[in-house]
Formats: sequence, C-alpha cells, structure tokens
Amino acid sequence: MLMVAASGNDRRKLNFPALDVRVAAVGGLEPDKTIWNDRLDLPTAMLRGECPDRVAAYLERQGDECGSNFTGTIPGERRQEVVFAARNIYSTIYTGQNWNPYLQCGDSYGDTDAGNGRGECSGTSMSAPLYSGLAGILRSINPLVMPGNPESTVDALGIRDAIVENAAVPGGLTTWDPKYGYGIPNAEGAVQTMLGAVAGRTIKNRLTPLFNLYGATATDWAQVTVPQAAIALLINEEGAYASQGATVSAYPAFPGGTSMAPPLPAPKAAMYVLTTEYQPNASTPPLLPLYWLDRARPTPLGCLSGPACNLNNRDFLLMTSTSHVQTAYADGYTFRGLQGYVYAPCTPEATCIPAGAERLYRKCNVTEDDCALFLERDRATFEAQGYTAVYPAGSASRIGYAYPNVDSDGDGLIDGFERLLNTRVDLADSDGDGVSDGVEFPLAGIRVTDPCNGPVNQCISNVLFANGFEF
Repeated sequence: MLMVAASGNDRRKLNFPALDVRVAAVGGLEPDKTIWNDRLDLPTAMLRGECPDRVAAYLERQGDECGSNFTGTIPGERRQEVVFAARNIYSTIYTGQNWNPYLQCGDSYGDTDAGNGRGECSGTSMSAPLYSGLAGILRSINPLVMPGNPESTVDALGIRDAIVENAAVPGGLTTWDPKYGYGIPNAEGAVQTMLGAVAGRTIKNRLTPLFNLYGATATDWAQVTVPQAAIALLINEEGAYASQGATVSAYPAFPGGTSMAPPLPAPKAAMYVLTTEYQPNASTPPLLPLYWLDRARPTPLGCLSGPACNLNNRDFLLMTSTSHVQTAYADGYTFRGLQGYVYAPCTPEATCIPAGAERLYRKCNVTEDDCALFLERDRATFEAQGYTAVYPAGSASRIGYAYPNVDSDGDGLIDGFERLLNTRVDLADSDGDGVSDGVEFPLAGIRVTDPCNGPVNQCISNVLFANGFEF
C-alpha cells in the first residue's frame, strides 16, 4: 500500500509518519512556488525551532503552525520527497466550523457561503492530499504497480518513482533540495510515465487483469481489478473465495501473499480490461466504465435461519451504465467504485469488434442470487450452471467486449495488450534486442525500455493519426 504524509507545519524536521522511509513525505508551497512560510519576521537561517513558543501558541491556537517542514542537517535524516501547494487550498470543511483562524482555515474562509461545508485552509495537510490524488490517478492507470521508493536502488520502480522522475526543483540547479525535496511534480509527465511509450509515442491505454474469484459460501462470482480488493475477498473466511481461471503469467503472486499464513492462492483471471477512458485508437469502439457494486442478503430470499438458509450469500457485480447502477442501488446494492473499462457494443460485429477481443456478457443465476461476467468462450459453461437471467430486467446480456487471458508467445503480455502496444503476438522479442517485450514493458510495472526500438524491429504499425494516415 502506498502511504502519504504531510511533512509538518512548524519549520522543523519531518514529522512522523512522514519521516518513515516507507512513506512519501510531502512539503508545502506558496503560490509563487517558494516554500510555505508564514513567519518571515523570524530568522530564516535556522533549521530548528523557527515557529513561536509552541506551548503559548497552542493556548492561543495560533502561530504554532508557521511553515513547511523540511530536511535538516543531521546525517542520515529522512529526506523531503516532493512539495505541493499549501497556501489557501479550497477543500471540504466541517460545515460551519472554523478550525484555525491564524491559518484562516475553515468554512468561513475562501468563499461567500459560510455554511456550505467548503472553505480554504493552509498547511502541508493540504499538500499531502494533492499528492494522494495524483497517486490515485497513477494507480488507476496500472492497478498492479507497487508504491516504489525513490531512495532505494534495489526495489522495482513504482508510483513514488514516477512522481519523483517528473518533479523539478525551481531553478533547475540541483536534483534534490532540503526544502523542496525532488521538487514540484509534473502530473502530466507522471501520467505519461505510468502509461508508457512505444515507438517513441505515449500510449493511451493499458490492460490489466480482472481477477476472477468464486466464493463457495457466498455463492458469488466476484471480479475486480484492484489486487488489494482481491486479497480482502481471499482472506474473508465467511465468503470462502478462491481464485478461478487462468493464472496471470506476469503477476505470479499478490503483494505479500507468499508471506501470509497460509499463503494466498495465485492471482487468476479469465479476461483483461482497459484502465483509462480513452480509446486506444480511432478505429475501436468507445469505452464504458465498469461500476463495481455488491449486495448481501440471505438466500433463498426471505429466509431467516435454518440449514437451507445461506446467511453468507453475497453478490458482487459489474455494470456499465449509470441507469443500471441506480436500479441496483434501489434494489439494495452498494456502489464500490470503478474497475476499469470495456469496449461498448458495436455494429456490425463481424468487423467492429477490436482484434483479439471477445463478446462480454453479464448474466445471473436466480437460484444463487448471483450475477457474473464472462466472455464468449465461457458462455456455454456459465449458462449450463444456471447463469441465464438478465439484470436489470429488460437489459441486454451482452455488455461489450474484453480481451481473453491468452499469451500466445509467452512473454508476459497477453495478446490483447500486445495489440494495443503494436508488438507482435507471435514473437516474445518484437524488436530483436534480446529482451522480451514483457520485460521491456512489464504488466505490473513501469516501462523499462521501448519494446519497438531494437535492431530488428518487427512491431506492427497500425496506430492511426486523426486524419487516417498511419505513422
């Protein structure tokens, strides 16, 4: 899990937990990109104790927070990581409450409506959420990527590395500064790093496995792209969930799974879905979001107890329209978030289905009070198990298209992902540089090198410009 913490507001060394190396320490900026500092009357050369007396300040509730914390001069001291805006940040606030008049923090500051639960505040507690928001965007692009640690050279590159790689200290005279850390992040650059580039061009979308689990006690098929959510299901004793389908070749274990007692089963998935809302190119159908919902109720419906009454029954399902979500919400489902994207249904299907993708269905087993997603190749199996009803009533069972978990050349990238990248589905090393495509462009990590930039480049050029010409 990626942890983010405010560096602190008393112009001293980093506060805990920001001083822990496993945490991204985020300092604060003024609007002019200088370090946030409310007490210019105090000595600026000192690194410690620059705020007023903390006891007196606490009693007055002012002055005890006067500027961003940063790295001092103690050898081995935890280093500031990056900085984000800290001055007069507009945010949600406890309705009608003013927390700190000295910092002008509360519902009364920043707008004319003092009772709308929104206002301004200053401090690194406002900087850290900006970092968290960017980190959330990066993880949505690749749900499998690890947090990373820019201070380490032995771990895999991750979210923190992508942010630091695209940060800059004002003035550009150094790559790290005690106050700025690695600098002010460039969100667009971090997104491009997380997406990755092929043949010199940033791709628009990635694929990620839709982890496939069945709960024998919950009588439920659950499918999710977030590894941590899959782990939560696997360790849920009441649901008795277990991985189902083909293994994910480039993602052999869930984070921490092999060290748990007992170890978690290997991740498995029947299909892969897209991670951003952007069409890979102009020739593919538009994309639909996968809304994740769940409901718990005993089955058979209406039972309260007894050996035939399943009190652990649960149904996780995925929907692609807000109207269907509203129907499900009215029927007792809870919305849990987004789980990627799939191609929208199109016509004529003989030619409009993206190469390598298959029809995707949502059908339900009324007896088990359960709905499931499955591809065309698995339709006969699911229908034989009773998954024949549609939900909501009158909706279409075919909800779009997704990619099967098939890796023809064994390079760790399924065929559908290789089609997005324009690498070869029949060659593990598409550019002949001696390194496989899956190593150069890892499923669960940040791109290492360009898989279409080697001495014997056999990548397929099928990406179209807006005017219809190929590059």
